[in-house]
Amino acid sequence: MKRRIGLEIMSRMFLAHPLKSVQGFLKYQHYFSKKKRPKVVEKDILFSHPICIGAYCQKPHNCPAKRFTHRCLFAETLTLYSACECCEVKKMVNIAMMLYSPFYIMTTALNVFLDIFLSKNFSYYVVMICGYAKQLFLFPAFVFNMKGIFFTLGKGSCKGYKEFLLADEGYKIKQTFLCPLSRKKLDKLHTYLPNKKSHKFIFKKRIYYPS
Repeated sequence: MKRRIGLEIMSRMFLAHPLKSVQGFLKYQHYFSKKKRPKVVEKDILFSHPICIGAYCQKPHNCPAKRFTHRCLFAETLTLYSACECCEVKKMVNIAMMLYSPFYIMTTALNVFLDIFLSKNFSYYVVMICGYAKQLFLFPAFVFNMKGIFFTLGKGSCKGYKEFLLADEGYKIKQTFLCPLSRKKLDKLHTYLPNKKSHKFIFKKRIYYPS
């Protein structure tokens, strides 16, 4: 029997927050009919301590913390490993440092839903994400009125729903990377980020918080 991740997430959401879910679903439908998200001012997002989010599939296969996990040893120790050289998760850790923001690595869609949305601890986000995961991310974001900035993954991203389902279970062979447009957007974003001193993060309930 095929899994329907979207239905799993939506059913849990409607049970937990029925009224907000209806309102969020209407916004979600409007987005897909118009292909237009509410306008956000990026600087306002960045200076509101957003949760910075990367994906486990961005990790290289020789990641010392392993791939299908919420852990990042660079975030915990500030030690640069050889694997860090080609890991865009490290870029998101650096952004979190500059913003003195929490940091999170996505594994399964359900964990993202439980850790980021149902916790109701965050109002803003900066996320590196693929097209399939973005669809699942947007619905609870609309429900809880979370605003943020998306950086789209390109090379290595899932080519079909079947591949995405396998990735959601930890079976993702290819390493993913930001698409060229998102890479340029990220470079531009760095121009107005504060240059704060590097600091370690404390890992608590699958999320990293500034120490």
